[in-house]
Amino acid sequence: MHCPLRIIYIVTLAAIAAVAPCRAQSSDHDFELARQMDVFTNILSRVDLHYVDTVNPRRFVEAGISHMLSELDPYTIYYPEERHDEILNFVSGRYAGIGVSLRSLRSQRRCMLTTVEHGGPAETGGLRPGDILLRVGARELGEAASDSPEDLAAYALEVAAALRGEPGSTIDIIVQRPGQTRPRAYTVRRRLIEQKSVTYAAMVSDSVGYICLMRFNENTGSELRQATATLLQRGAHGIVIDLRGNPGGLLSAAVDAVALFIPKETEVVRTRGNEHLKNEVYYTNSDPIDERVPLVVLTDGESASAAEITAGALQDYDRAVIVGRRTFGKGLVQSTYDLPYGGLLKITTARYYIPSGRCIQAVDYSHRNADGTHAARPDSLSRPFQTSAGRTVYEGGGIKPDIETEGDTISGIVVKIAESDVLYEFATEYVCTHQMPESPFAFHISEEDFAAFKQAVSGSDIDYGTRSREALVALRNAIRAEGYDSDVASQLDALEARLSPDLGLVMERWRKPIKHLLEQTIAEIAYGEAGLAEYNLRDDLPLATAMALLRDGRRYRSILTTAPER
Repeated sequence: MHCPLRIIYIVTLAAIAAVAPCRAQSSDHDFELARQMDVFTNILSRVDLHYVDTVNPRRFVEAGISHMLSELDPYTIYYPEERHDEILNFVSGRYAGIGVSLRSLRSQRRCMLTTVEHGGPAETGGLRPGDILLRVGARELGEAASDSPEDLAAYALEVAAALRGEPGSTIDIIVQRPGQTRPRAYTVRRRLIEQKSVTYAAMVSDSVGYICLMRFNENTGSELRQATATLLQRGAHGIVIDLRGNPGGLLSAAVDAVALFIPKETEVVRTRGNEHLKNEVYYTNSDPIDERVPLVVLTDGESASAAEITAGALQDYDRAVIVGRRTFGKGLVQSTYDLPYGGLLKITTARYYIPSGRCIQAVDYSHRNADGTHAARPDSLSRPFQTSAGRTVYEGGGIKPDIETEGDTISGIVVKIAESDVLYEFATEYVCTHQMPESPFAFHISEEDFAAFKQAVSGSDIDYGTRSREALVALRNAIRAEGYDSDVASQLDALEARLSPDLGLVMERWRKPIKHLLEQTIAEIAYGEAGLAEYNLRDDLPLATAMALLRDGRRYRSILTTAPER
């Protein structure tokens, strides 16, 4: 039964009337908003009534919402009811599930278990890495709608949601195990799964402690305090906090982290938004664990949001030396709002500013280039600010380290392999068929293993195309459009054959980073997050730089009184 147009119109006006008082708007703005809402609901109603095929109202409206919000920034997102738990899990760092990680395989359009928590419900119930999920409870999973990244991501979210439930409840799971012809059935009892903020902490020399901090949630402050206290008790005279790859999380968790190393009631960050309620100042509200122990913070291009607040505040107070690479540059704050029928809307409501007064947001999403992309602010336009000791630091483009270390050159073939199914299929099979050493630090693959991986990649569907091959495709299209294709077809075929890469030779050329990628993937599957962090300590240039700096007190102190180079 269709909703009459008049009812839709009345509901629209009521919604506008409810929203308008919450924000000071000009009458022109309110009128334009009402007019555009009227247009939108008319279009929706008429398409539903008159379109040649039956329209799925939910998919139709959600597509419109998604496109509408994409005009703002990547962080303003609508979560329908079934994705409500994503926000809750993100905030708390815990969820009721079976302790696995999933990856959607493009080749099969199904989800594979990539990691199974040691001692967790899935492992206890008999599941293991490499299993392909066929059925969860009463739900036959089927395949993803297509092998597009969007459909595979949506499919993985649906499967993950199906695996969650009440702690203590059981769920029947049917999987296809690689190398076996018949599906296997298991019964798994869910329990509370906690995602640790501190995934690894250890002494990396007789005087330097190391903490890997992977996310910011409700437990970050207590976990970081405990890890720091343990390392100080073990004799640490300097501490390295690794924020590389940390995407951030709760703003309050960043305040808790900074509070461990600076005096109580010190400003950490302030937010400024469109509404006066979003203009807030956040102060430390607990006594520090140590105000004097030398600190080095490691960052890279994936350190974002709360990780940047932490690194930036410690830099602004000259409390830590930042080592590594420039951070991501996310200086936007999101707030969540309840919607009808169990949905949530996460909206960017403010920008945050660290103690020196600088905002570290790299991209201005309110303006677009001619091609529709957003441009990052160039360094030449960044304003200077001062740290507590008078060092000059700059706004925009993330946090610039005091000591920058070079990152490895990433080849196109490494990226392609990292995104491929064959990497995870090979890695999970490896873990299931090899005796892994007790320590991930001692783990290496053999030459025979690498040769087998090269063969697997060469026989896979990886489409590794160079720029020259892409240019050749464009040339073929242009020649075909102008009618010359029959004249030069043989020459173009010969050129294409010459340009087609030998994957084996290309992988040999990039042997070191590819081997490292494979070992990283195997280590994560076999040992989990803590084991991956331990494995990554090998041949770690930024960590070696940090350790050398902490052993050289004079240089450490001199950096904290000297402005970083631009």
